[in-house]
Amino acid sequence: LVIHFVQPEFWNTPFEVKEENAAVVYRDMTTMMHLVQVEIAVFMLYTQIKSFLQDGTGVLVATVLWMAVLFATIIAMAVRAWRHNRQM
Repeated sequence: LVIHFVQPEFWNTPFEVKEENAAVVYRDMTTMMHLVQVEIAVFMLYTQIKSFLQDGTGVLVATVLWMAVLFATIIAMAVRAWRHNRQM
């Protein structure tokens, strides 16, 4: 929802966005948000299927992996946006 209702200038980025690089940086941040949404959707689908099958095996491992993937996605895309912001 943030992507659709809040202007990119008001997003909480970990660095000051340069005006000349704003389009590329905001594209990176938008991509990050979409990736996080997909990761959440896939994990929720997995947990719903496990719930429907009444089988809780593997949910703890899946949760740890999901959190690691979320963390890696956020860090990687923030670094990518920061690098694009440094370019002239």
